Amino acid sequence: MQLVINGLVIGSIIAITAIGLSMIYKTLNFVNFAHGDFVAFAAYIALFANTSGMHLASAFLVAILATIVLGVFMEKVVWLPMRRNRASRPIADPPEPCRHRSPVARRRQNRTR
Repeated sequence: MQLVINGLVIGSIIAITAIGLSMIYKTLNFVNFAHGDFVAFAAYIALFANTSGMHLASAFLVAILATIVLGVFMEKVVWLPMRRNRASRPIADPPEPCRHRSPVARRRQNRTR
């Protein structure tokens, strides 16, 4: 029974992430591959807040607020200028600190050099 519950929880997280990715594509007309990094960022913030002694519900609120701040920052610094300049490649790559851990990003980076 626990296996079924774990599968439903993980499947729900993946489904919510996929819905968010498709909503961003439909509204902004570019693919935001950094969306998964935002989900991971929120999960790590919630984990660190919870393990530091914060109640789980409070840790989720802190993670939500931190992710909102990061999202607004990335919108103002990265994506808005990209849309203003009508970027030739309508894809938002993950931010630079996230690239070092992604094997796909490393292969893409090696090909462009």
